[in-house]
Amino acid sequence: MSTGATLAIAHVEGSSPPAFTLMRLPEGKLAAPVAISSPYQFQVEGQPNSNLMEQLRWYLEHFLDYPFDPEIGHAERVLDALQTWGTQAFNALFDRRDADKWLADSEILQIRSDDPHILSWPWEALFDPQRNYLAHERRIERRLNHLADPPALRALPNDRVNILLVVARPYKADVRSTRRRPSPSLPPPCWSSRPRQVQARSHRQVVLRGRQEGLDR
Repeated sequence: MSTGATLAIAHVEGSSPPAFTLMRLPEGKLAAPVAISSPYQFQVEGQPNSNLMEQLRWYLEHFLDYPFDPEIGHAERVLDALQTWGTQAFNALFDRRDADKWLADSEILQIRSDDPHILSWPWEALFDPQRNYLAHERRIERRLNHLADPPALRALPNDRVNILLVVARPYKADVRSTRRRPSPSLPPPCWSSRPRQVQARSHRQVVLRGRQEGLDR
């Protein structure tokens, strides 16, 4: 029976192929590292020049544009590959001594890595062949191994509100013009007795420095 414990799947930094250890929290008990195939290199039947992650993106973003044959068969093969990858990853992590008991006693699975590539893996697809997807029974979290102290806050302006909209995957006409003056929809106490200026900007493919510069203007 679950005891509310957290079970961490921790990426071994610099490992190739990517390896992971299980860590039971808060006790800190560790299991030996195991390798897991990257979904970026996992093949989908009928798509020899692609990989699972590319095909998963197609399924989520484009399948419903034409949800008919032959794309229905294409979608089913993507889901089959996702479950196969999830099953192989599950077996590598938990089909060994003590690991299955640690899993049964946990309520949270925590993916730990400083590599955004690893954090982007579809960990919600971890599949127990005897039960179901782990995400149906416990919470799955992602976190960094090493968290830097946040920088000290600067003094914020009191004469305006800056709104920065960052578009991670830009397309043409995805954002309406921000040149138009927006209506003051912020609730009190955001607004003082004197009028405040609202400045809205949109950025595409910007780095952290660019985002900070946009907010400081």
